[in-house]
Formats: sequence, C-alpha cells, structure tokens
Amino acid sequence: MDFSGRYPGFSPKLASVWAKSDRADSNKWLPLVQHAADSAAVASLVFDRWAGERIRNLLLASMQCTPEEARVALKLLAAAHDLGKITAGFAVMVPHLADRMTEAGLKVPEHIDTDLRRQLHHSLASQLFVEEALNERGVQPSVSAAVASILGAHHGYSHGSGGTLDPSVNAGLQPQWDEVRSEFFAWCEALVGERFEDSALTRLDTSMPSLMVLTGLVIMVDWIASDESLFPYMSTDVDPHDFIRDTTRRARDAWHRLGLPGPWQSIAPERDSRQAYETTFGFAPNALQAQVFDLVSRRGAGLYVVEAPMGMGKTECALTAAHALANEIGASGVTFALPTMATTNAMLSRIMAWLEVVTSEPTTLSLIHSKALLNASFAGLAEQTYSEPAFSGLARTVEESEVYDDDVEARPSAMTHEWLRGRKKRVLANVNVCTIDQILFAGLRSKHVMLRHLAFSGQVVIIDEVHCADPYMLEFLKSALVILGASETPVILLSATLPEPVRRDLALAYSTVKGPARDSRAIRVALEAEARERGERPKRADLSNAVRQIVREQEHQFSDALGTQYPQVSFVSATGAVEGASVNVDEQGPTVELQFMEDDFDTIAKALADDLRDGGCALVIRNTVSGAQNLYDHLRQCGAYTVTLNHSRFMACHRLENDENLVRTFGKDAGFGAFIRPPHAARRVVVATQVAEQSLDVDFDVLYSDIAPMDALLQRIGRLHRHGPRPRTQRPKSLQVPRCTVLVRKLSNQGMPRFDPGSEKVYSQYQLRRTFLALDASDRRINLPGDIADLIAAAYDPEDSSELSESRARYDGRRLASKREADEYTLSYFGDGSQTNLKGLLKKNTGTDPDAPGSALGGRVRQSQDSIEVILCLLDPEGTAILDPGSPWSSAPNWSDELSDSQARRIASWSIRLHHALCTENVIDEVIDVLEKGATRACSVWRRHQLLQGELFLTMKQVEHHSATFESTITTPILGTAVLRYSREKGLSCELTSKNKEVAA
Repeated sequence: MDFSGRYPGFSPKLASVWAKSDRADSNKWLPLVQHAADSAAVASLVFDRWAGERIRNLLLASMQCTPEEARVALKLLAAAHDLGKITAGFAVMVPHLADRMTEAGLKVPEHIDTDLRRQLHHSLASQLFVEEALNERGVQPSVSAAVASILGAHHGYSHGSGGTLDPSVNAGLQPQWDEVRSEFFAWCEALVGERFEDSALTRLDTSMPSLMVLTGLVIMVDWIASDESLFPYMSTDVDPHDFIRDTTRRARDAWHRLGLPGPWQSIAPERDSRQAYETTFGFAPNALQAQVFDLVSRRGAGLYVVEAPMGMGKTECALTAAHALANEIGASGVTFALPTMATTNAMLSRIMAWLEVVTSEPTTLSLIHSKALLNASFAGLAEQTYSEPAFSGLARTVEESEVYDDDVEARPSAMTHEWLRGRKKRVLANVNVCTIDQILFAGLRSKHVMLRHLAFSGQVVIIDEVHCADPYMLEFLKSALVILGASETPVILLSATLPEPVRRDLALAYSTVKGPARDSRAIRVALEAEARERGERPKRADLSNAVRQIVREQEHQFSDALGTQYPQVSFVSATGAVEGASVNVDEQGPTVELQFMEDDFDTIAKALADDLRDGGCALVIRNTVSGAQNLYDHLRQCGAYTVTLNHSRFMACHRLENDENLVRTFGKDAGFGAFIRPPHAARRVVVATQVAEQSLDVDFDVLYSDIAPMDALLQRIGRLHRHGPRPRTQRPKSLQVPRCTVLVRKLSNQGMPRFDPGSEKVYSQYQLRRTFLALDASDRRINLPGDIADLIAAAYDPEDSSELSESRARYDGRRLASKREADEYTLSYFGDGSQTNLKGLLKKNTGTDPDAPGSALGGRVRQSQDSIEVILCLLDPEGTAILDPGSPWSSAPNWSDELSDSQARRIASWSIRLHHALCTENVIDEVIDVLEKGATRACSVWRRHQLLQGELFLTMKQVEHHSATFESTITTPILGTAVLRYSREKGLSCELTSKNKEVAA
C-alpha cells in the first residue's frame, strides 16, 4: 500500500467493501474506507470541541498519556470500529453492493443463512479480529481483550468471547477475507499515523470507567459519522480514491452544520460563601449553606450527603456546590435528578433561572422524562432549537469566524439542540433535569448504558429527595453510585429524612472501588498470608466468617465517621476518606402538634369544618387514589369549605395544571405580597395523594394524613407553616400552631390500631406499625428540625418488640425478594475489580430499551405492577365529535387528517395510566386487545405521527351533552366488566361491576 499521501492508498478489494447503503437510491453508497476516515475526523473533533476537561482528564489518567496521544487513541478506535463489516455475512445484506465486491475479487456467496449471519454481527467480528491481531503483535492479552471489547460494544451491547470469523464461508475463501481485513486494519493505522501496539491504548488501565467512557465516545462518533445529512453518500460512479481526499473539509463542514455546543461554560464562582449566594441568588447563606460551601471548598470532588429540614434551601445549596465543583474539575455540566415528573417539572424553571446567572455561553439543556414536551417552558426551548454554528460555543480560527459567526444580540443561557433530542442522546446535554430513573439506568444492564456513563462521568450529579427510593430502587442507586465513585464523579445527595442505614449504604457504595471499605478480597488475601506465616490452613467457612466480621467492623467505623447528628452534611471521597459535620441551625422551626384520629369520613369532615371556622387552608393526604376520590366526594357535600382534588390519575395536561394551581394558590408567592395569606385560600381543603408530598413548595395551615412510613410522614408535615417566619396574626386564630392529624382505622386506647388495606399495599404493615409506635411514644409534639433524626431512628431501629416479629418477617422477606430481583439486572460486579473488559457485561440484560416510549417499567428500575398508559379520545354522546379536554368541553378541530407537531403534542398530553385492576398479569393482555380493537378511525390516523406511534387509545363518551363526565366500559372473560369514568374534577375512576361466573369458577 502507498502511505505517502495524506490518505493512504488501498487495494481494489478494500475499495469495494461497503459500509453504508442508500435504500432509496441504489447508486448511492459509502465505502468502508470513507466511513473510517469520516469517523477518525469526527473523533478528533469530538475530543477537541465536545469533550470537556473532565472527560479528557479521565482518558489521560486511564492511559497515562498526553492529550495528543489520547486523541490519537480515540481516532484509532473510531477508524477501526467497523472492521467486522469485511465479512461475507455482512456483504450479502445488499446484493448489488455484494456484486461489486465480487467483481473486485472478493467472492461473496449468493446467499448466507440468516441464523448464521446473526451469529456473527459485524461488531463481534471487529472484536474477534482486533483481539487476535493485537495478541499476535505482542500486546498484553488483558489489554488486547479490553481494547477489542470496546469495538465489539459500539452498537451498545457487549459480546462474549465466543465465535469465529465468517462461520458461513469456509470453502477456501477465509484467507482472502483475512487478507482484506488485515489491509484495512493497517490502513486505519496509516490513516491515523500510529500503530495500535505503539499507541497509548497499550497502557489502558482496563478499569470499567475507562472502558465505558471510551465506548460511549466511539458510539457517539459513529452516530455522527453515520448521519447522511452530515456525511452524504457518494455515487457509485465516483472513485473512492478521489472522494476520500476531501475528507478534511467534509468533516469540518459537517461539524459546522451539526453545530454541537462544547462543554458548559460557567462564570468563575465566588470564593466566599456570602458573595457566592448573594451574587447567584440575591441572599446571604444560612448556616447549612455556608457549611456545605466550606466543606466543598476544602474537600473537592466526592460524595456529599446533605440532610436538613424541608425549606432550608437545599436546592440552592446543591447548585452552589455543583458550580464550584464543576469549575474545579472542569466538568461539562450538571445533572439534577428528582423522584417524580411533577418535581422534575417544578425544578426546570429554577435551573433555567440559575443558568441565566452562572452561564457565560449558551449551553444545552434536556428535560428528561416521558412527558417532557408537555412542559411549556421546555417545549418553548424545543421550538427555538439552536443548531446554528453561532451558538455552538466552538473555538474557531479567524477565517472560520468570518464565515460562521453572526452577530447575535441576545443568546439564551440554555437551549435544546436538534441532535440531542434523540431518546438515547438527550442525556449527553450539558445540563439535564430528569427523574431519578435516568441515574438508576446507569446501574442497569441495558443497551447503550455506556452513553450514560459517558454523560455522568463528565458532570456533577445532584439527586434530590433521595429518601424516596424504595428498597428495590436503592439497589440500582447503589450500583450507579459504585460507577460514579469509580470515576470519582462529584455527587450531591439531598434529603430531609434519610434513615442512617440508607445513608451508610449509599456512602459505602460510592467508595467501593477505590476505598478501604468492603475491600473483602484484600482482607481475605491478608488473612490467608497471616495464616500461612503461622503454618495454618483455615477452613473456607472460617475464613469467610472472619472476612465478614472485619468488613462489618469497617462499616461501623465508616458509619460512625459519617456522624449521626441532624441537620448535617457528610463527605465521602472515592478513596474512602470520610467527614461528617453537624450544622448549627440558627432558627428553630415550628413545633407541630400531633394527634391520631379515626379514619371516618364524617369525623374528618366535622374536624375540618371546626378547624376552618375562621378561614384558612387544610391539606389532606391519602395513600391511594381511590381513597382520595372517595373522601373528596364526601367532603364536597359538606358545603363548609371549598374542596379540590389532586392525584396521579388525571390526564397529563390536567396533572400539570393541578400542580401549577397548587403552587400558585398555596406557594410562597401566593397572595398580594410576601407572607400574606391569599384571600381566595380562605376555607379551602385540598385532598391529595403523595403528589403533594415531595418537592412542592406549598404552605398549609393544618394537615390530615393517612399514616405512612416516618420519612414520608415527615415530608408531609413539611408542608405545614412552611413559609415562615410569618406574623402569627396572619393565620386564622385557631390555626396559629401547626397541627398534624394522623388517620388510622379502628383506633383504640390500647394496642396497635388497624390500617387501611390500601395503605398496607402501598407501603407495608410493618412500616406503618413502626411509625405508629414511634409517634405514640412521643409527647405528641414534633419540633422541626430537632426531632426529625430521633423519629427517623426510632422508626428504623433494628430492635423490634415481639408484637412486630411477624410483620417484620414479612417485610424482610419482601426486601430480600426485591434485592434478589434487582440483582438480576444491576451492574453488580462493576466494582469488584474482576471485570477488565466489556465481554459479557450486559448478559441477562433487561431485554428492553429503557429509553423507548412506555418502558418506564420495562426498564426494571422501579418495582411495581405493570401498567397501561392510554390516550383518552373523548367523544360526544353520539360518538360523532371529538371533544377537547380543555374547559369547556368543546369540539376539537378536525384532526382526522395529517397532524401537525403541535397537535400531536396536544393529543399526547391526554395520556393517563389505567387503574391497577386492569393491569394485573392475568388480564393485561385482554385489556390491551380490547383497547386495540376499540380505537376510532381518528386514533388510527393519529398513530401515523411519530410522537403517537404505538400508543393505545381509550374511547370515552360524554354521559350527556354539556356534561363534564365521560364513561367507557371494558369487558373481558377474566376481568368481567369495568366501568371507567373521567371528569376534570375527579380524574379517572374504575368500578368493577361483574365477573364471568364460569371463568371465576
């Protein structure tokens, strides 16, 4: 081969190998050599212009190399990633291009069995050939396997070690294919100017963070270089030798058209805590905020756990810390994760306002959950996508600036980007506001998990309301923290009510890879060495017990170092350094009066009427939607107050309105001025479920709540008298002291009360009993924040009385079952040091795409019953006109033809999840079949829009003209008959009216 030119020469056989084909135009194709050259050029651009200082430093550390050597290493991987396409099994997929290869001298069979072809995906062929080639060149076998596994995983999943090249072609043709593969491998090296065995890749540390980040970068490069709108295919009439000479300009022009912004450019943070808060938020920091700022300034990157009462400014605390940490390590941005879509939506506006102050250049922003485009603020950004080079934040030459930089008067601080809108790519934005699922997916064995590792490794990660994770979710969170700790990614956890054992487990997970805690392998080796010196050979069981005992002692020491005060902030480094510090709160919060009450509708209604006799507002939180709906119906008949309902079973558009109305009416800015009670809030009752429990900045005078686990109950209490200090006279006289009434069934003077069966299903009888006992042992007065730590500790104390032994056993059984189920899908062996390549990493994967529409449960990071999400199609009583779910219920425009994007988004906002009774394992398939058959013609037309593809529709008819209630019936042999009703005021309800007796028998 001639390597004298800028682009090395190649044989006719190699020139004929195709990488991309145009299905619409048989005269358009992309040779493999051109795709390799495009990929190498994009790799250089991604390294220089997209990857931030943090990502680059991770690569430099992993290979002990210079930036130039790291860039070359990435270019080598990018150029060679599709080497496996030089196989007969790949060539035959496009017959006319296979004929072209045959004409050039590479004999391609007319047909290869599909099953045989699937056994050797081109990514596996790349892995097998490169590993063999590097071993032959004397590269250390572990490094050869690691490097090859990166190429094998460039389609987002990992292969094992098995397989042979060209299993379907063995009649004397194998040497010929080997020859061309070898030529291409050497051609890639000549293209980049470095041989694999001489590159920094031979010094790769083979740790999982390094492999995942490199794989994520290769995937990203491949996606950009495979985009035909950026890298057009060539005509079959053009000589590849001539076409490839224009690759430099081709790549540069493609990058400018892509306009992908670089890393987050933040304004340098203030060094003084007071100045930092006054500059960013306009107020001086409180004791908690100042202490966290000081700890971050001293400690730098690591895990921070901030535990403080509701309303102490933990969000501002985390954002200020993230700003300082990002600046220190050169992070590309920030990810802020929250427990629910509602809390995530509420956080978006705060993040956008923060970015306006701390950002010096426009930065990419993603809102990530299944209903993101229904958020008005984010939809507004999406409609004003900036992909022009003027907004790309690239460093350019003077010549390039003259061509590409326009004079833009007002650049936004945050923007969406067309290329980052993809379901898998959106997490690569500089700033992400998302549900916690996105973090949990990083610990899930799922396709393209490497992209999440790439994204989060370069950022500062904040997780709010971390106590909301149940035992099943905690396993994925711990797995994700192991990964983040392995790459020493700064993580900030926020909670008002975090049990001490959970804090300890999360901190231990973060330091698992590099810290001394849980280093069971090293402990075992040391014990074995000591035994040999004494001439002993301990039994395996005795050795295991000794290791466990030492590990337990280390964990206790670790936990003690974290501290047990409240409020407090804890720090853990990736190497196991620990510091815990209590916070001296200057101002004590309110003391809440506590009482128990029989869960009886008449009793509740009378108590509320008495509480609100002089005005005021009350919040009633039920644990189930049906419980909230039933109480709402009863209270509405009283006439002593205005009642509204808020729960999760409203259409998405109505849920969003409900949350906005709740904050608008009962939030900090309600009324005519700061801390003035809004007149329209007088004598108001809000009946809600857990949607009012988390991260909603609302203030109520009195609270009634179903009994719940202690941390959840304290969160609910946090909605009481939240916006203080406030002159006591501005609340009704009877409600100047905050009071929480806990509702239970069959309350007696002695013994354990009974609980609502629905509550026991949502939580567990054991958790509810522990909460009751802890509250019953108190003096019925809760001081905030002084009593929070003691109440949490009492509710989660491992020592139980005999009366709880049976419920504790059931609870422990459920927790163990949850852990075992989660272990099937977590990257649980990521941090034990035994995995030095990506082979088999994703075995036993979920089999589903966590980014796909409707896969929140399929992603397996939340343990709950399967559910069915539908879009409501509301019709008039005759079933002839589609009604708009707005108010009033008027006829919608005729959308039976092609939908616009805005119309499709509006229809998507009519989505809702069905009652769990329709989603049980034995009836869910039947229900889906009924929904499919019952769709109207309009629904079939709507499905043609990409936003609505695959959606299920539920047709409901207005019970009578001008009514606000709609009804539908679903009947199946197993289910029987279910009557569904929807109204704007109550949401969706379900009544099972009959069952097929023969089936039931």
